[in-house]
Amino acid sequence: ESNGKVVGELSEKVFKDMRDEYEVNGQRVTEIVKDCEYVIHNSGIAHWESNGKVVGELSEKVFKDMRDEYEVNGLAPLRMLDALVRNSVLKRGGKFGVITSRMGSIADGSGKYYGYRGSKAYLNMTMNMAAKDLASSGVAVGILHPGMVATDMTAAFGGGISAEESANGIWDKMQNVLNTSNTGTFWHACTGEIIPW
Repeated sequence: ESNGKVVGELSEKVFKDMRDEYEVNGQRVTEIVKDCEYVIHNSGIAHWESNGKVVGELSEKVFKDMRDEYEVNGLAPLRMLDALVRNSVLKRGGKFGVITSRMGSIADGSGKYYGYRGSKAYLNMTMNMAAKDLASSGVAVGILHPGMVATDMTAAFGGGISAEESANGIWDKMQNVLNTSNTGTFWHACTGEIIPW
């Protein structure tokens, strides 16, 4: 029922269902997939109206929207990685990539977008810590900014590269660049730039 909803129809129940589903889906994936060399986790939401607010304008709705962003953008990838490692789906030589955003770089940040920026900064930090924790097990973690991709989500900003160009860059980093010696690196997937934290 909740999966049939689109932007503009998303209720608190839909977001609760999404959070519950992310918890369950990690286990479901491990029931279906028994061995995997590459996993690319791409989940993301942005409540742009709430993200336009600044200190002094933050309502309970803004804080609720921020919680949703932390759940989907930050916790869901960590839950998935945890399930894959715990159930030995990702083993020595496996690679886990997360799609993040340059907007999660504290060094690169400007104002506003507290929920989105904060959730991506949280994702970047937890994936960097997970990379360190998994280093001895031989699983590499890539933190990948896909570039400014022309999608419905970014339409308000204009411009951007094609989804195909972005996907090619992501796959190249996963297949040809990411390894256990550079695990936990925050890359621009298309240019190869190492993005500052």
